[in-house]
Amino acid sequence: MISWRRARSISKSGSRSRKTFFWAGKYSPDMNDRETLRTDLNVFADFKPRLPESFRSEPYLFWAISSPICSAACAGRMSRVQLTGGDTMNYWINDFRPALLETLKQWDFLLINDSEARLLSGEHNLRRAAAKIMEMGPHTLVIKRGEYGAILFRRHEHFMVPGYLLEDVFDPTVRAIPSPAGSSAIWPAAASRPMTAISISANCAAP
Repeated sequence: MISWRRARSISKSGSRSRKTFFWAGKYSPDMNDRETLRTDLNVFADFKPRLPESFRSEPYLFWAISSPICSAACAGRMSRVQLTGGDTMNYWINDFRPALLETLKQWDFLLINDSEARLLSGEHNLRRAAAKIMEMGPHTLVIKRGEYGAILFRRHEHFMVPGYLLEDVFDPTVRAIPSPAGSSAIWPAAASRPMTAISISANCAAP
């Protein structure tokens, strides 16, 4: 594993060993809806990120599902960040909404699923929900729609990506949700390009 990380320039500097965030839920047979059974904050209950000096000049910041308070703290320490974004979940939307809204003001992009988009925006129609969310800060939004694919929204335009149908649905991410890490690798190159170019990354957000 160490040699695999080194070969890909993956650094663990700045990381600490703590019990990680834990979520458990039950999914519907079509994998489109989920019910939360348990959420344990663990390390996020009192987490104060330590950002190594070598990280502070990096141009990109992606914040995976975790506390919006920690995201804001990290972003404020990065002097040359050009592109910031991440994803969130119903726990942070429901219980940390004020902090999340403040964090979204700093983000360029957001990746969430359709139920989270409706929860965050208060709008059932996804076109209206997307417009409302982008008013909160992000200029680019990907709404994941389970077996139906994903929709990429930017100001005044959107692009739909269908899902790939399988006879047997399985979770390749071991999280039962599509990992945004793959798409985050594409965003830096696509963020300043036309809709036709940036739409490629929406494929990474569709299961």
